[in-house]
Amino acid sequence: MVELKNKQDFMEYPYKTMEQIITINDFDLIEMIDPRQVRSTQVNSIYRGLNNNQHFDSVFVVNVDNGRKKIRIIDGNHRLLAIRRWLEKNPEKQIKVLMAAYQDLTPEQERQIYTKWNIGVKQTIDDFLNSYKSEIKVLRNLLDDNRVSIYGSKKSIKVRILVDAYLSSKNCPFTGGMSYSRQQWLNSFRKLNMTDVGYMMDTFNLLCEVYNPTKITDFMRLPAFKTSVFRALFYLAGFNKVVLGRKYVKRRMTTVLYNKAILETYKHGTRYASMDAYMVFKQLLNRNAKKKFR
Repeated sequence: MVELKNKQDFMEYPYKTMEQIITINDFDLIEMIDPRQVRSTQVNSIYRGLNNNQHFDSVFVVNVDNGRKKIRIIDGNHRLLAIRRWLEKNPEKQIKVLMAAYQDLTPEQERQIYTKWNIGVKQTIDDFLNSYKSEIKVLRNLLDDNRVSIYGSKKSIKVRILVDAYLSSKNCPFTGGMSYSRQQWLNSFRKLNMTDVGYMMDTFNLLCEVYNPTKITDFMRLPAFKTSVFRALFYLAGFNKVVLGRKYVKRRMTTVLYNKAILETYKHGTRYASMDAYMVFKQLLNRNAKKKFR
C-alpha cells in the first residue's frame, strides 16, 4: 500500500488517498456495506471491461476499520464484485486501484461520506433504507420473511410497500397511501415495534391465504399484490379483521373479491387509485352482507 497524500473531506472527516494492490487473497479483509442496490448489469459491464484490459479511473471510497482489521467499501461495490469475479477467473493476477481511505468511521458517518461522494447521484428511498437495515431491528425482523425484501421482486413484496399499507391502515378515513421523504420513512421505521410487525405479517398472511392459496413463489405478479390494489386490500383486511373477525374477513374477501378482473382494474396508478379501489371493494363486500366493512 503506497500513501500518496492527505486531504480533508469537506472540512469534516480526513482521509488519505493511496494505491492498493488487490489479489484474490485479499477479499477476507474487504467487506461491502449496503448503501444501494447492486445491479448485475453494471457489474457485468465492468467485468467485460476488465476482460478487454480496460481499467476504471474512479476511486474506491473506504473505511479502514482498525479494530476489526477490515476495509469497508463505502462506494465501489459494483467495481469490487467485478474485480472479484475477474480474479477468481485469473487468480495469478492482481489489480491496482486508488482508494480514498477514512479511518474508523461509525455507520452514520459512512452514510454521510457515501452521500457526499455521490452528490448529483440520486439515492432512492429504498437504497437509503437499505443502508440502515443493520441498525433497525424491526426492519430486520420484516426482512427475515423471504416474501419481504428491500427492493421487491417477483417473489417478494417491497418492505416499504408493506409498511406504507400498514401506516395507511391506521388512518380513518383511508387516504390511499403515504407520501414520505427519505427521513420521514426512516423515522417511521424507527417508531415501529414488534406488535406492529405481528399485525403487518398477520394481515399480509391473510391476504396471501385469500389471493395466493396455492402458494406460488412468484406471487407478486398477481393483481392483489400490485401496489395500489394491495394498499386497499390491506386496509380492508387489517382494519376489519379486528372488528369483524379474521375468519369472516377471509371468507368474505374470498367469496366477493377473488375475481381477478375486478382487481386488475385498479392495479396501475397512485394512491388515488388505491382510494378508488377501496371504495369499490368495500361496496362489493358490503352488498347483502350481515356484517359491514368499514
